Amino acid sequence: MDNETHTKTLFMSKYPPITGREADGSFRLELPLVDNLGKNPWTGKEEKEAYEVRWSGPAAEEFWNAHRADLVSGAILRTQIQRLRARVKPNRFPPQAEITARAIGVEVVPKRTQHPAAAAA
Repeated sequence: MDNETHTKTLFMSKYPPITGREADGSFRLELPLVDNLGKNPWTGKEEKEAYEVRWSGPAAEEFWNAHRADLVSGAILRTQIQRLRARVKPNRFPPQAEITARAIGVEVVPKRTQHPAAAAA
């Protein structure tokens, strides 16, 4: 169960990605992402869930070099993630959970554009 892979479409949050190096010297990319859950039928409010996704290694570095400019707030990412964990951020009140995960693959999804027929109408 720990290595079960989940494919999720997530969005870049307003916070920028963080890069660094692991203890072994490999490249590390941390992506602050958001899952837009939609409107809660009981409260009527839009709900979102925060994700902190870490990706290490040569593939992460290649992705960063190719898509650094694309990783802006609202960018759509299709992620393949493992080891999902819910953690509570201690410095927030009220306490807010964040999902942490390890990425094994990430791709940028182009934003939808309006169909030419709909634009002409």
